Order: sequence, then structure tokens, then C-alpha cells
Amino acid sequence: MTVWSCREIGVSHIPGLSKTKGLNMNNTVVIASAVLLSFAPTSIDRVNSGVAVGPSATAGDRDSVAIGHRAKTKGFPKVSGETAAETIAVGADARAEGWRCSAVGARARAGVVSATALGRGTLAWGPHMIAIGRGALMEQVEASHDLNVSNACGISGDSLWLGGRLAHKMIDPTGDSYIHEKLDGGDGKSRWDVSTSPPQTYTIHGMDAYDARFDQNPQRFQQELFDENVPATWTHREEKDVAGGSLHIAAGRGTGTAEGGAIEFQTAPAGTVSQNRKNVLKTAVKIDTNYAAQNATPMLLWDNQALTLKRVMVGPPDSGGPGFRALVITN
Repeated sequence: MTVWSCREIGVSHIPGLSKTKGLNMNNTVVIASAVLLSFAPTSIDRVNSGVAVGPSATAGDRDSVAIGHRAKTKGFPKVSGETAAETIAVGADARAEGWRCSAVGARARAGVVSATALGRGTLAWGPHMIAIGRGALMEQVEASHDLNVSNACGISGDSLWLGGRLAHKMIDPTGDSYIHEKLDGGDGKSRWDVSTSPPQTYTIHGMDAYDARFDQNPQRFQQELFDENVPATWTHREEKDVAGGSLHIAAGRGTGTAEGGAIEFQTAPAGTVSQNRKNVLKTAVKIDTNYAAQNATPMLLWDNQALTLKRVMVGPPDSGGPGFRALVITN
């Protein structure tokens, strides 16, 4: 932080401070003034160019904010008149280009419309794209339809854990309702009580359809007559029925002759001894790309006798009964 004395910054009198005990206006550093003037290279213009805070920061619209060294907001060509309204860039070299875009983190980039980049070096460059975590990248690529998808989200990291701060059920010394300190063992010593309520079940959803039980026309729907247990009181229109969205789980894609990634479903079987340690994850089902053989399938199943994964094969005609072929694995 740059610090000036009152004389150096041209302040000769500050109401309420000049007579304060021990304050020398010629020699004393006024911290508040120093804080304000530490932003000397900053331009703040709420009428024409938004709010820019930091050396060389620029805000390209009156409703945008740029904070940080060389932080920048601007519009995107051919999007909503190239407005940067409601767009923010926070961090050194952060850049947000477009309408309602947010880039937070050093060198974060967000562009086009409603894109969000959160973390150092993140890139979200497409409509409604989201990139979270250092180096996460969501970019529209020419001639690659699979990547040109709006509302896409990329998360940088090896694992995604569900459950917030209790995802691992770690000991919490604050003594909350899940894990707390108590006296046990009969020796009068304090220990952590790690017994807890059953963990929650998490569901990954595809996109739900619009719920049309309640018509949007208030003249057709009388709220005072509605009873969720009596379908006859619902204002339901068949022409509004819409199917739910599909959920795709995709492995990483290889290039050229290189193989693509596999999808593994893992469980943690119980151990053979009692101990309060997490059990080891084991792959129960694997789906890969190594199924070149004519009767091979992409799926491998865990064989508990052989203690290995075995590829599922399609049996010969009628092996599953007349007109059917059985799915089999080797002995």
C-alpha cells in the first residue's frame, strides 16, 4: 500500500481530526487517505464506463465492474448490442466480455452471454457456460458440435464429493448435532462420538419437464380450491405434457487412434474386521472401448470367484432360449 503524509497529499485540515490528541497534521500519516489514494490509477465513472478499480482496469459499460490489475469488461460482438451490462471481472488480468458474464480469479475469462468462470485461469467462452476450479476450460470449438453446447459446466479437479462439509463425516470440534465430544469408556476421559445418522442418498438428475399442473391463467385456476391430494382440483392441460431430459455419462475422448476413457462404477464392500476406517473402493462394473471381438460387449463385470473383472460376451444363437442369445462370461 502506498502511504503519504498529510502534507504530501495536500491535506491541511480534516474536520474532527485536526484537534485530536496526539495528531500532527504535518507529519502524521492519515491511513484513510492513503487507502483512497492507493487507487490513484483507478478510473471510476458510473455514468459512462462503469466501475473500474485497479491499475489499468477498464469497465466498458456503465453497469459493469472491473476490479484488479488490468481487469477488463467489455461487450461481445453481435450479442445484445455489444453491451457489457451486469458483467464483472475480478482479479489480475481477469476479463469478462459479453452480457451478464462473470470472471473471478487471476486470468479468468468469461465471454459471449451469461458465462461464468470461477478460479485462476478458468475459461468459459460460450452462452451460459460455467467453468469452476483452477484451469477449468469450457470453450466453443469450430466444427466440433459436441463441445458447442450451451449451459455446459466444466469442473477442474480429480474428484467431486457430494455432501458439503460432512461429505467425509470428519470430526467436527465445534460439537454439532452429528459428531460431538462426550465421556465414554468408563475411564472419565473425553472422546469423540463418531456415531452418526445414516448418510444421505444423492441423486443426479437429468432436466425435469415443466410442471403444468397449475395453469398460469389466474382466471382458470382458483387457488382457494386447490388440494394437492385431489387431482380433480388441479388445472392440468394435456397439451402441456413434456418428456423429461436424458442423462448422459460420457468418458473422456481420445484423439485419432488412441483409446477413449472408461466408465467405472465403484462400490466399497464391507471389510472383514471391524474398524472405523473407510473401506476400499472396488470396481463392480466397467464400460470401456476394448470390445473389438465380434461377440464382445463394452461391459466388464466383477467375478467374485476369480477376483477380477471379466468381459461380458454375447452367446451363440438360442443360448438364452429359442430366439434369444445369452450374455455370458468365461469360467
